[in-house]
Amino acid sequence: MEETPADINRIIEALGNLIDDFSRFWDENGNPDPESGNSPAVIIETLVNLLEMLYAHETGVHPIGEGATGTSLSRAPRLDPIGEGELNELGNYGLSLLDSLEIDTGSINYPSHQSFGDLAFPLALWLARNDGEIEELGPVVNALARTANRLSHPEELEGLFSQSSEILHAVSPILIQDPEQHTDGAPWAMMLFNRGIIATRSTIPELIEAAYKELVEQLPLGASDFFCEATEQMELLAYPSHVRAIVERYYNEWGVKKLLH
Repeated sequence: MEETPADINRIIEALGNLIDDFSRFWDENGNPDPESGNSPAVIIETLVNLLEMLYAHETGVHPIGEGATGTSLSRAPRLDPIGEGELNELGNYGLSLLDSLEIDTGSINYPSHQSFGDLAFPLALWLARNDGEIEELGPVVNALARTANRLSHPEELEGLFSQSSEILHAVSPILIQDPEQHTDGAPWAMMLFNRGIIATRSTIPELIEAAYKELVEQLPLGASDFFCEATEQMELLAYPSHVRAIVERYYNEWGVKKLLH
């Protein structure tokens, strides 16, 4: 499966293809209502309009005409860029809409419902690269985890780790400072854990050291759980000796703390 790049035009294109597929499913199944009571058509229209605004911000022109999502890239008069605050608001609202679509289409058994949520990762990466702040981190973390599960080669995981680092450094400071985000299962904690897993699977020492250093600095109370689990994985899977050595070093410093309490 080809991953969608962090390009608004490509995100719009991927969403358009997904909308076409979902529309066929929805019509063939009698337009079922999601458990939430939301209308997928309304959410989709809102999301398409939002992405077109982000496209206009990036290019200075607004897409008009007919295309994959009912629009094309025909040129209109140039527009002024969106302000920083509005860009953050639109970007994070887009992430929440993708999350809603994943949940709602999943509740009516649409087979590709997770594909809506998967677009949260390239959208978040685009937002990060446009100096935005990410507040809706949950759908991004879910998309990151699924993307990582589809990859296996070290160079692929290295690229994903680099992208996850861009997103990590664009997360809103307000979210990072929230004590709830440092608890088990919280999006910020899971972001740090997932980066650690991606780095470990890459077997690249520099990535592993960088991920583990960030983890113990940002999430010292949760680090022990991670390194205990990582140690178990070293036993189950045939990781190279240099990876085992790094994990053992961090486990001896951080993992044993959990065992002593």
